[in-house]
Amino acid sequence: MDLQMRVVEAAEQSFRQFGYKGTTMENVARIANVGKGTIYTFFPSKEALLEHILNRLVVEMRAVADGSIVAGDTFFNNLERALRSVLRFRAQHELLVKLAQEGKQLGTVAVIEGMARVEEAVLNYLRKHLEAGVANGDVKPCNTELVAFIMLRTYTAILVDWESRHEPLSDDALMQVFHVVFTEGLNRTQA
Repeated sequence: MDLQMRVVEAAEQSFRQFGYKGTTMENVARIANVGKGTIYTFFPSKEALLEHILNRLVVEMRAVADGSIVAGDTFFNNLERALRSVLRFRAQHELLVKLAQEGKQLGTVAVIEGMARVEEAVLNYLRKHLEAGVANGDVKPCNTELVAFIMLRTYTAILVDWESRHEPLSDDALMQVFHVVFTEGLNRTQA
């Protein structure tokens, strides 16, 4: 493992344990077993280190979403599965959960901005797929940016708010809700 990767993994571990605010470059150096100066050769600040880690997570989320797409399945089934897989990834990833909590509870600006960039990446992914659906004739012409936002907010509410008060929905039940709420309204072939 190269030195930069050791620093990144140590920072990720420290952010998971102590949050962004509670992490110091000294903590990261100790966990990575390097001098503090070594960290600064790769990253000029703790903010830059967080940004690097979040950018890696965005790449991972895209891979998770792309990996959920099934060749030959319908556009809407694939879109729903991709959205669900990204939101489950986000909900189960320790660092993202810790940062989301810190952003809400402590209002840490760097964390709020970083999480906003992660959300923007998810929205862009959805928007691009919706635009492709419009271009291919699968989706009615619409404001894809707004629809992506509504989809993300709706699914987040189902997976977070609903499941905090009710039994979690099965994948089939989630897909059914998606089809009732979105497919029937957006599907170009619907009457």
